[in-house]
Amino acid sequence: NLVMTRAGTSAAPITIRNYPGERPVIAAATGKTDNMPLQLGSGAAYLRIHGLTLQGATGPSTANIYAWGSAHDIDLAFLEVRNSARQGFFSDKTTARIQIRSSNFHDNGGRGPVQRDHNIYVEGSGHLIASSLIRNAPNGYGVQIYPSSQNVMLVGNTITANGRNGVLIGSDGTTTTTGARIVGNIITANGEYGIASYWGGATGSNNVVSNNLVWGNTAGNLSVAGASVQATLNANPLFVNPSAGD
Repeated sequence: NLVMTRAGTSAAPITIRNYPGERPVIAAATGKTDNMPLQLGSGAAYLRIHGLTLQGATGPSTANIYAWGSAHDIDLAFLEVRNSARQGFFSDKTTARIQIRSSNFHDNGGRGPVQRDHNIYVEGSGHLIASSLIRNAPNGYGVQIYPSSQNVMLVGNTITANGRNGVLIGSDGTTTTTGARIVGNIITANGEYGIASYWGGATGSNNVVSNNLVWGNTAGNLSVAGASVQATLNANPLFVNPSAGD
């Protein structure tokens, strides 16, 4: 279980990456209640983590990548994140400016309560999830932006075949989602809605759902309040081989 609490600088970030042509697999250790391959804790900042596979988190409250405390300005790219007992990625509300790019999140969750295991669970401010494939969370959502988040961007992803909603935004009590941008994604064949909202507390503001292709989601493509919904396309995305993630 790797815990990163060191920082680079904006001009000289710390880079942890694969050797060209190789694909290191970072698996969860054992011996703790929650075993997580990678934690990004207070003090972690200006990091680039590229080209790794992270897998097999175990425990009742676990994630393959867990960002907590004051972690900020971290770039996660070209990763495969798979087979966590609960979340693929989880960030606390105190984190900021973590970006997930060009990565493959799949088959995370399934060993916790239904609707509480997700491929990606985002709280915090200024995060970006872009150009990634997010699929097959059997118990939960592809991406949950909830309940305390500000200015999270979800752009250009393919989100498919998750057990519940493809994307959920929402709130709980006094914490809520504001300034979310859900733009230009392909969201298809999820077990409930393509994009949905759940305002268990205050309804969020300044949220935009725009230019997404939604298709074949079991309960319907959109069930969104508390957001401006624009230019939705309902069309078959014409995947090559969806069962293989192609």
